[in-house]
Amino acid sequence: MDPFRSGTNTGSALSNNQHSVFSILDAHASRRSSVLAVITAELRLGYPELLERIVACAHSLLAQGLVPGEVTGIAVAHEIDHLICAMTLMCLGTPQVNLAHHETDDSKKSLALKLGINQVIAPRPEAWMSKIRIYEPPHYKRPSRAVDEALFKTIPLDAVLLYRTTSGSTNVPKILGITLERLLFEATRQANNPSERRVLRTSSMEFDASRKHRICTLLAGSTCVFADQFNLECLSALCASAKVSEMHIGTYKLASLLKAASHDCPKLPSFTRVLTGGSRVPGVLRKAVKKHLTDNLWVSYAMTELCMISLASPEQHEAFPEGLGFPCPGVDVAIVDSTGELVPEGEIGEARIRRAVMPHGYAGDDTPSSAFRGGWFYPRDLLSRSHGGPLVFHGRVDDVMILNGINIFASAWRLGIIFIAASNPGRW
Repeated sequence: MDPFRSGTNTGSALSNNQHSVFSILDAHASRRSSVLAVITAELRLGYPELLERIVACAHSLLAQGLVPGEVTGIAVAHEIDHLICAMTLMCLGTPQVNLAHHETDDSKKSLALKLGINQVIAPRPEAWMSKIRIYEPPHYKRPSRAVDEALFKTIPLDAVLLYRTTSGSTNVPKILGITLERLLFEATRQANNPSERRVLRTSSMEFDASRKHRICTLLAGSTCVFADQFNLECLSALCASAKVSEMHIGTYKLASLLKAASHDCPKLPSFTRVLTGGSRVPGVLRKAVKKHLTDNLWVSYAMTELCMISLASPEQHEAFPEGLGFPCPGVDVAIVDSTGELVPEGEIGEARIRRAVMPHGYAGDDTPSSAFRGGWFYPRDLLSRSHGGPLVFHGRVDDVMILNGINIFASAWRLGIIFIAASNPGRW
């Protein structure tokens, strides 16, 4: 059964308590045969070809001795190889975690110990992997035999298939387990969009947020677009040629992209909407994006634990230049004081947030996290919201200073990237 063929009701899409990831992709291959799964500068893969590579990868990894169901690390820098390995583990019901090359050996070893990782997919062993089984990512060749359906069994919705690190509400790295239910929930929201979606992310598969989003994009039957160059000229050309409908880019990378661009650089196509977030997006940056890049800018407020919280549309930037937009459907945002009472409209307070299909703690924690309390998540963010207005970000709880009994909130220069405007005033 394809869960994304049950209408726009998210609940109906998750009505069965088990699903086969392979069957979901197979349904896309049958029903959306004209939709590409992957686009790169050299490669265009439809869903049937994607499945062929997943089957070949599964046979290769199992022949090397991979144990299905055992937490598996992925240390593969090549984008498409990483994507195929990630989707193969998903189809095998095998939890996975990124062991990215930009992380230190000590941090990867610590993560492996915490999750009990004994097997890793990597093109070559790294120094810290001395006691870990290593499996090479397979070089693709067409499978010589039919799919063994026993390989790709149904998986319970509450099964954890991804682990990702997060700072949580502190600076101490924490581990979040992401279930199949949450992946399908996020994919269903994408699939409810009736138009064909081609999504470009400017960060690699070795970053947890990109890996999860690309997995959800494929579960939704949409297209993952990969770029090999990250300057405005090349991205504009790629968005035009690949008909990219969404480009996801972090705030700092977006600002750097604009700062490095030439004055005569072409804008993005009008059909490509840009989604940015990850840190505060001040009004001066929004104006620069509109002037030099696109009118189609969307600013998101999101977090690892809960994903998208709110979204500010292009129309809202003029009226609310610092706004985070309005909460997404199904998301509750309350702004409270230190006693847990709601603050009056317009006043700054601590955010607490809840939504459907949310976690209730971090993996491997011996004691319950204070970030999850009473069915709410407390991200330690300071927000305000006036009557009829959007959410506005004011910093972190830890940034507040108390002077003579008065709360002083962090200045914009500590939270945002306004320094870019100061560094190039003639342009901005």
